[in-house]
Amino acid sequence: MSVNFLSAKYNRADFLSFLTQKFLPVDFEQTQSNVYIDRTGARINNALKLGSCSSLGLSVYEFRHNSIHDPRVTLSRESFNILNKNEIEPNALAVFYNEQASQWRLSLITCDFTLGKKKGSVKREFSNPRRFSYILGEGCKLHTPLTMLNRDYSVKSTEDLVSRFAIETVTRQFYKDLFNWYDSWAVNIVKFPTGSGKNAKLPLKPDIDQNRQHLIRLVTRLIFVWFLKQKDKLVPPWLFDEKEIAKIINKFDAKSAESGNYYNGIIQNLFFATLNRPIKERVFAYKDEADRKEDYGINTKFRDFNNKSLFAKEYCPVQHPNKYIELFNSLPFLNGGLFECLDNFDTKEYIDGFSREEKRAAFVPNCLFWGDRDNKNEGLIPLLNRYNFTIEENTPQDVDIALDPELLGKVFENLLGTYNEETSRTARNESGSFYTPREIVDYMVDSSLKEFLKGKVEFKGNDIDQKFDNLFLYHEAGHEFDENQVAALMEAISN
Repeated sequence: MSVNFLSAKYNRADFLSFLTQKFLPVDFEQTQSNVYIDRTGARINNALKLGSCSSLGLSVYEFRHNSIHDPRVTLSRESFNILNKNEIEPNALAVFYNEQASQWRLSLITCDFTLGKKKGSVKREFSNPRRFSYILGEGCKLHTPLTMLNRDYSVKSTEDLVSRFAIETVTRQFYKDLFNWYDSWAVNIVKFPTGSGKNAKLPLKPDIDQNRQHLIRLVTRLIFVWFLKQKDKLVPPWLFDEKEIAKIINKFDAKSAESGNYYNGIIQNLFFATLNRPIKERVFAYKDEADRKEDYGINTKFRDFNNKSLFAKEYCPVQHPNKYIELFNSLPFLNGGLFECLDNFDTKEYIDGFSREEKRAAFVPNCLFWGDRDNKNEGLIPLLNRYNFTIEENTPQDVDIALDPELLGKVFENLLGTYNEETSRTARNESGSFYTPREIVDYMVDSSLKEFLKGKVEFKGNDIDQKFDNLFLYHEAGHEFDENQVAALMEAISN
């Protein structure tokens, strides 16, 4: 059975063929029966049960909705309500699709069941629902879903089923790939300036310990930009396009281990002169020796090497001072400090190595980004391109099987652990870099909001806690407050 249907619009016949031939055990029984839904104001306008698998405690559903833009939270809540009102198994495999949209979701929905009083009986209780989803269809990256779903054997158990929709598995694999790039290759070939003032220069051999620090910063900054790339037209595609870079950078060789003109000409200018500078203030630093004093101490201006230009003639700042800068106009100014150049003009240390003097500029070979010539080492950009990234943060109830912004904290924490040779714990303690799990943050926020809101309304009776617990249920809409209480709650939230 071909899995090409994963990269196409949803097709029921292909989906069922995949389930029967590749994915589910032999006891999967197909059926087609309509599921009752309340269509009043609902996004989901049709629900169909496609079958069940008793060995997995699994039912298979198809949810057709009327929104091309895939309202994630709404669809989760509506599907939870539908399943809650119908006889279901503990697990549900569900397709969410719109007939006009080219992309669709394949989700595993789980909930908690509890045992009843009678021996062997099950009390059906739909609680703590969770949805884990792959985004599939035209234009979607298939590395993760193919790795997780398309194995050599069908699902063996409930645990196996859940593991195929586990974001933790994807995150671990991504970090493993990233760490291999970082620790086995990158730290051994990059160079950053040592010394200060006139004595600052690139070392003859890479300084491994210092390189770990530098690369943690580089990776964190670049992954942040990668998340920005998920916003339409915010990050221009040419930044990570080999052919386009070759038009802009002089003598660009993506596989080169001797040239680092991609990092010096593109990435450093992106980090320090673009994202760290308001759009209307973006200019090149003076190149002529007589004018350089005016730029001393200013490390937020675009750089080009003094002895030779990094750029092709059409973008050379001497002949065309603004043409290259205009390529970055869609990128915003980010004043959070992540892209602040750390070169210190008081101590005259070139920490980031953002310099017009080639001997004082950081050396990060092009191959680290694009891969080496013999394909033994994968470049950072192809590595990032293999994975799905999303700017929508997951919640404990609704998880996309893609890398979301929480990854930044995890990558920083884990890579920081490698910087201290004694123990990773020491390194994290020194910096205070512990990333709080999402479930704990979610619980803390909900609990704080409940306590805050309780003090803003008047209640009679002892059911205050229950009313607020019900209000915060992810799979329930509506509330149990009267008109005056609603007004007070809305005012408290607004203020």
